[in-house]
Amino acid sequence: MTAGPVWLSYLAVADVDAAVDAIERAGGATHMPAMTIDGVGRMALVADPQGATLYVMRGESAEDSLAFRQAEEATPGHAVWNELSARDPEAALDFYAAAFGWRQDGAMPMGELGDYRFVSCGTTRLGAIMGEVPNGRIGWQYYFMVADIDAAQQRLASAGGKTIQGPDQIPGGSFALVCEDPHGARFGLVGSGGASRRKEDPI
Repeated sequence: MTAGPVWLSYLAVADVDAAVDAIERAGGATHMPAMTIDGVGRMALVADPQGATLYVMRGESAEDSLAFRQAEEATPGHAVWNELSARDPEAALDFYAAAFGWRQDGAMPMGELGDYRFVSCGTTRLGAIMGEVPNGRIGWQYYFMVADIDAAQQRLASAGGKTIQGPDQIPGGSFALVCEDPHGARFGLVGSGGASRRKEDPI
């Protein structure tokens, strides 16, 4: 298990028990066996071979989850990006391809840090897999959309959190901020620059 407080995602699957079998065959592990919660659905807590944890789940409702949206479809509050830092990103990609059918969908070179490998499932770009980065942590990190990255950074500080990195401009013109809550759990925010930042930004 990942040490310390972390965010955990719930990955939708058609059959939780079959997904757990596929994860274990691909070299992953089960930390909480599949269980059903009335009114919620069936879920299991699993880990990839390098220890990154997540839930697999089939919700009781037939409706699609509204938690994750690609950035062009999202509004503030949605999760918009899933980023995995792995000691062996190639092996991580092989695992998620075998267990869930994900595929690499392009890459962005990061110099000595290697490639930032974009990952898709079907027509949905889920996020990316990369190697270890300075001051980073191994495992999954999730990014949420905000309307204004500067205002969000101010709210973060007021609530007792802190900025780990950024805001940094990302492809498309938005800005990304890596944050830490008062308990030490890390997450990311993505949003437009504030008014002063937009004046300085030629994009």
